[in-house]
Amino acid sequence: MVTLPRRALIAWARWCGGVLFIFGLVGIFRGHFTDFTGHTGVSVLGFTGSPLTHLLHLVVALALIAVLGSLAATRSAALIGGIGFTVFGLLEFALGDGSADIFGRNHRTAVLDLVIGLTGLVAWWWERVDSRSESRGTATRTG
Repeated sequence: MVTLPRRALIAWARWCGGVLFIFGLVGIFRGHFTDFTGHTGVSVLGFTGSPLTHLLHLVVALALIAVLGSLAATRSAALIGGIGFTVFGLLEFALGDGSADIFGRNHRTAVLDLVIGLTGLVAWWWERVDSRSESRGTATRTG
């Protein structure tokens, strides 16, 4: 039987992979790779990002879609993606819209990145705790 934390982890990877794929693909087509690391980005449904941001989202989406076949890979992707997107989201608030901002994002995009990152970390942690308690329970019953 597939536990709820495991289903949540897989659902996170599917949801994030889909959202990031659409967001990245539409953003790349709208941005036309002009001003690749510009300070002002291209808006997609109110979420603004430079073509670099959209390309990063597209690459991560393809990676998330690719790891769905393996639970261990999905678990690792949730941890790495969770940390990465949390840092990436916080980076917008740290850099602001100054000349150091090469991602051209607005606060909505940063909040979306934070939500993706934090939910990835929660899904990873929840599944990890569940799998550890499951393995301890199995060892106790058979031993």
